[in-house]
Amino acid sequence: MSVVLKLVAQGKQCRIYALADETECLLAEFLADVERDLPDELPKLVRLFDFAAEHLPPRNEEKCKLLQNGIHEFKTTRWRVLWFWDEGQVILCTHGFVKKSRKTPPGEIERALKMKADYEAAKRAKQLKFESP
Repeated sequence: MSVVLKLVAQGKQCRIYALADETECLLAEFLADVERDLPDELPKLVRLFDFAAEHLPPRNEEKCKLLQNGIHEFKTTRWRVLWFWDEGQVILCTHGFVKKSRKTPPGEIERALKMKADYEAAKRAKQLKFESP
């Protein structure tokens, strides 16, 4: 199974990609929902991506936090985007969700971990495809 990497942001410090497969990109679908439902929130996420690409992710836990097993989250007031690092200063975003409680739901972390495992398997099998916007 191949994994598609869609470029989200590129800066001096790193590149940020959304993980996808041949049919869907959970992050793109999430961002479309954000833009439709709360268009004022989308620029906050875009600024966070752009900042991370230029300067690395913020060290402020109000904006970015390590969860577990290498999974991190970008945070705005209402939205979360889960991601992990890969070598070469690459951030790979798995998906986003609406914050409904103080803690990140375990199911969201499990989903990110599965996507990370799928990515690593595809990378080992040399089945990564890169797409530019």
